[in-house]
Amino acid sequence: MTGFTERRSVRAAAAVLAIALAVAIGVLIGRGAQPAEPEQQPGGPQLLSAADIGFAQDMIAHHQQALQIVELLGPDLSADVRGIATQIQLSQSREIGVMGWLEVLGEPLQNPNPMAWMTDESSAPSTGASGGGAHGGHAMPAATSSSASAAPTMQHAMPGMATSEELTALTTASGVQQEIRFLQLMLRHHQGGVDMAGYAQRGGDAPAVRQRATAMAKGQSDEISMMLVQLTARNATSLPYP
Repeated sequence: MTGFTERRSVRAAAAVLAIALAVAIGVLIGRGAQPAEPEQQPGGPQLLSAADIGFAQDMIAHHQQALQIVELLGPDLSADVRGIATQIQLSQSREIGVMGWLEVLGEPLQNPNPMAWMTDESSAPSTGASGGGAHGGHAMPAATSSSASAAPTMQHAMPGMATSEELTALTTASGVQQEIRFLQLMLRHHQGGVDMAGYAQRGGDAPAVRQRATAMAKGQSDEISMMLVQLTARNATSLPYP
């Protein structure tokens, strides 16, 4: 797929972007203890809501399955499918690295209560809940109240995720049939990612996070259009969604 040097460069660039984004959202100790300004600006200190943090955590998990889908592909792919697969691998690896700002804030990369931020109760823009605290006021009440059954249901709760059976079918297929299965699974996966990003755009508090969600939605929407063309060229259609 891609060379070791290229992957290392992507990871290094992603790490730099993650640190830059963390600074942009106001990770300096004590900044969030100051009274919140009426309007948050993308370049200034940011107060993070449960939706901001939950979106980043769950999008990391969502992206990780996209990378897994790419890794399951065989070597006998057409140039156009190989091209879109490589593009997705590079872009989503970079975005996972960017969302590493969670670690800078002291937040876990894995959401203890997956997808709770996309419910009306936990994803509404915060008011006093996100004020104060040593990490710029990034309080996340919903993310700290996980249930015992949350982790096993993560795959089913996230929109567009492939099942174990679908991944097995992708692995055992070859040639054009594998290309079709890949395009179908990745297209539906992207549709789920666009929905998640769209929800973060509407329900998040931090402009920097909303900007990142906007960029993700745009990139994945463009790739959806490309994969639809590739499916049509193979006389195949997309899977039902949701």
